[in-house]
Amino acid sequence: MTDDNQVARGYVDEADWASASTTKPSLSAARRQSQIELAFKPTHLFFYGTLTIPEVLKLVIRSTEEPVLLKAAARTHKIKMWGPYPALVELAPNEPRNPVPGAVYTVRTEEHLKRLVTYEGANYAIAEISVELLEPEPEMSNTVSVKTFVWNGYPEELRDGVFDVTAFQNPRN
Repeated sequence: MTDDNQVARGYVDEADWASASTTKPSLSAARRQSQIELAFKPTHLFFYGTLTIPEVLKLVIRSTEEPVLLKAAARTHKIKMWGPYPALVELAPNEPRNPVPGAVYTVRTEEHLKRLVTYEGANYAIAEISVELLEPEPEMSNTVSVKTFVWNGYPEELRDGVFDVTAFQNPRN
């Protein structure tokens, strides 16, 4: 149950989390879980690595529909590499704000979110950041608040580098 609560805290607004977590000690685990599920609402996630590849995203969330990915850039973080995978880390105050290219995807079901959290693993945590939409939809502003997966592991495991989507898609080239 602890894992579910940690996942829920990452994507439910604080007001929603407070109402979902005010349970009596006598409630069963299943009932507490159903309260968390009731608190779920669609949320925008910023992807900057393998999940920007539509085929990978479809496989991870087990969807047959083509995902809608809006091109975006984060300027408050930078990419470091964890082996072949990118990790988003916060910029130091004096570092240049070079854009981290990525995409915003709207997660519409709790099941999809759980699959994304599982895919990212324990070395990544959900955090809220602002990103710039490069091709915003009519009802959205250019800068939006989104959730994303940031590095949650040991900093010494990271190295400088960039994630090359093309190289990931075509590892033999």
